[in-house]
Amino acid sequence: MRQTEREDGARCMITSLSVPVPRPSWPAYLAPQCSLHCSSPYGDARDVPTPMRFMTPLPRRPSVVLAVIAVLMTVPRLAPAQATPSPAQGLVSESQAFYAVVNGAIGGVSAAVRAWHGHRSVRAALIGGTAGGLVTYGGMRLIGESTPLRVPGLMLTGLGASLSRNAAAGVPALSRVVLPMPLGSLELGLGDSVRTRYRFSASSLLMTSLVALARPSGTSLDLGKSLASLTPVFVARNGLHVVGSSDASAAGQQFRRVVILSEQSNKPLDAVLRHESVHVAQELRDEILFSTDIGDALLARGGPIGKRLSRVMSLDIVRPLNLLDGGLGLTMHARHGTSWVRDTYSEREAYLLSGERPCSADGRTRCSW
Repeated sequence: MRQTEREDGARCMITSLSVPVPRPSWPAYLAPQCSLHCSSPYGDARDVPTPMRFMTPLPRRPSVVLAVIAVLMTVPRLAPAQATPSPAQGLVSESQAFYAVVNGAIGGVSAAVRAWHGHRSVRAALIGGTAGGLVTYGGMRLIGESTPLRVPGLMLTGLGASLSRNAAAGVPALSRVVLPMPLGSLELGLGDSVRTRYRFSASSLLMTSLVALARPSGTSLDLGKSLASLTPVFVARNGLHVVGSSDASAAGQQFRRVVILSEQSNKPLDAVLRHESVHVAQELRDEILFSTDIGDALLARGGPIGKRLSRVMSLDIVRPLNLLDGGLGLTMHARHGTSWVRDTYSEREAYLLSGERPCSADGRTRCSW
């Protein structure tokens, strides 16, 4: 407390206070607050409080920081996309921002629901899950952007899905990170001590065995493309057909992280592989968010044998997002007569992220060069 005198003869008492302000996640902050009391010769008194100032620290959550980086990665492509209108520009599903929001919602809502079911903080799970979903979207953007960035994009996709899954479980953001590997995944425990574990993917192992043994359409394994993609890549010499059609040809197909390319297609194989690699990232997202945990819960019911099997294999057979996407495609087919494969959310997302564009009046024919 100190006393001062103004030019008009009024004497003022200045009082300094320290007001504790509680903050989540940080220690209490003492905000200075000053009160000015002036006694005037004319008999009036005034209390003029000065406003409190708060020092807001930068966010320190790893998932939030990674989400900001993923969002910034989408900025350079937004302006050119708006400058070049396309026949389907009016559709929401042709917007990059739409798919960023959907991926954020997938991570956030799924984490919040699981946290609510487990009686954990729904708000923290929603924030962490949404941040992980945006990181997942950034990884898929990298995959569709460039062939050399396909593997880093897959790693970033696995990291983003792991952030969402950890937020749902209420554990630290990097306590369990799942990265894609051929025929399985590498699990990293980044807690007090680093732990690693490789587990086979039951669905990917089964699909690879079926294609390698049955050799549909004269398929053969392309070892170079498989190593460059961290996933089995087969090439079909006799061409491919669209699922559910006997005459329509397909440039490529992807089932449970197994890619098949057609030599008979007039599209560049690199462009087709980028498209199918986006589908691989979608499968990876579904595995980490849901399938692995569902499979572990099922194997836990198998007694000692099931528990031992879960150490080396992930029973990732059930894919909730895949089933939901197929249901959406069938609904669109029943209501509008469209292709139940080409008009699914995952197919539209893969088209957009891999740089393919409509090149016909109705928008159904896509080009990637």
